[in-house]
Amino acid sequence: MNDMQANTYAVAPETAIRLVVMLYDGAISAVQDTLTAIEREDHQGREKSVNMAIDIISQLYLSLDSDHGGEIAGNLGKIYGFMISRLNRVNLTSDPQPAREILGLLYHLYESWRELDVKIASGQPDEMLSQVINVDHVKVA
Repeated sequence: MNDMQANTYAVAPETAIRLVVMLYDGAISAVQDTLTAIEREDHQGREKSVNMAIDIISQLYLSLDSDHGGEIAGNLGKIYGFMISRLNRVNLTSDPQPAREILGLLYHLYESWRELDVKIASGQPDEMLSQVINVDHVKVA
């Protein structure tokens, strides 16, 4: 069993959504830390926070269910790929603009997932849930 298999757990859909919201929280925090590090000219801090954001966004990407998610999962995958590409640019250039763009995207997506989390917690199931995220692939570190 490899490390990735050891950290893969089957979770209930409502728990999976909560984990996705937590991942977005972490990604937003990491990008905010990136911007702070750039302002302070803290190259090690920038690199650490960019790498953390990339790791979190990669987890979000790996959690997509492309078999059932159709266009939504495909579009989210493209957005995550775009974010990772832009974060790599931030690491190379210390340019804060791509980080600000990513932060805006993350906030927008976070709000959508948080709304879904609240909806599910209040007992209003959402058909789209099982089509977008494969709850068997949510990783817990």
